[in-house]
Amino acid sequence: MYASSRVGPVLVLRCPFATKLATKDAVQFCLPFASSTSIRLNHASTTVSSSPISSSKSNVKLIKYLRERSGGAPMMECRKALDFVLTSSSNGDQEVIIAAALDHLRVHAGGAIASKLAARSSASTDELNHTGPSVRVWPGEGACSAFVSGDGSTGLALVTADTDFCARGATLSSFADAVARSVAMYDEGEGEVDPEKLLKWDCKLKEAFDAALLSVRENVRIAATYRLPSPEGDERKVVSAKYLHNKALDGLSGSSAAVVRLYTPETPSAFLEGEAHKLAMHIVAARPSYLDRSVVPSEVSTHEKSIILARAQAAGTLAGKPEKVQESILEGMMNKFYKEKCLSEQAHLIVEGGPVVGKYLKKEGNLKILDYVHFQSRGK
Repeated sequence: MYASSRVGPVLVLRCPFATKLATKDAVQFCLPFASSTSIRLNHASTTVSSSPISSSKSNVKLIKYLRERSGGAPMMECRKALDFVLTSSSNGDQEVIIAAALDHLRVHAGGAIASKLAARSSASTDELNHTGPSVRVWPGEGACSAFVSGDGSTGLALVTADTDFCARGATLSSFADAVARSVAMYDEGEGEVDPEKLLKWDCKLKEAFDAALLSVRENVRIAATYRLPSPEGDERKVVSAKYLHNKALDGLSGSSAAVVRLYTPETPSAFLEGEAHKLAMHIVAARPSYLDRSVVPSEVSTHEKSIILARAQAAGTLAGKPEKVQESILEGMMNKFYKEKCLSEQAHLIVEGGPVVGKYLKKEGNLKILDYVHFQSRGK
């Protein structure tokens, strides 16, 4: 059976037994490494070079990798993005190339693809992704668990394994729960807890770890931990809640886990605890990276502004408009970015009507978000 595909202006015919392309000067599929000195973001339309292009397997892998990272962008758009980046740079680092190609896609590949890319992490897909100060995403199999102690201190844990069967099993789920409890009790302030120090500090946890390794016979690893200490001041004014999504059969872990703490000027009640729980569910669904725009790193904002400006220039959105109008347009685009990434500015996904989270909490009892943590694995 023959198949055809169009590469630029040339129609290429392929068959399982064919060894040659249908046209003598057909453009090959893969992309070469070029010898320029820097990776730059093109603000003009992309054109694919018609010069002979290498067909090395490494470049085929780059295209496949870029498609995975972009969430399934069209093959030709990925090819064009890599073509531009590789012909503009001598940097052979794969992650630098992919990051630049993702930026190029966001500018030139259309609004739908750009929105999808903006919502995805730009970190490596084979490493733990730090997509926010207290947000961790693991692209492989894992079990996430959370624990809230009586004094308000909380612990989250992400334990990874090689297979989904192990990650969803009782052994790993129970161990993840034990790690989360130990993290909550580990009195070392806020932030990540070193797994090695934790295992030395908690002998029972070390025994549980050794038992898990013997039981599942896979590469079990404590990939991430995070601790929120007991709130300062009157802990009775703090409402805490956790939520586990896609729970294992024993209910001790899930593919995602979130903890949120709210400050209330009133006495905590079942109603306020319910509001905290709904917000934890929202966090898992909406995946915010930051609490509010004040904690967004300046380098992140600067990079996003450069992407927005490039997209606007490529689309001709700013052409012929006064400077103040251009600034207003760019400011509106940045506000959209903050509404997607900042918890307090997101539309509440669990409340009917989707009110803005910060405004809704203030209306429901002058509640204020103190902090939150979100762990996620690939889990189905």
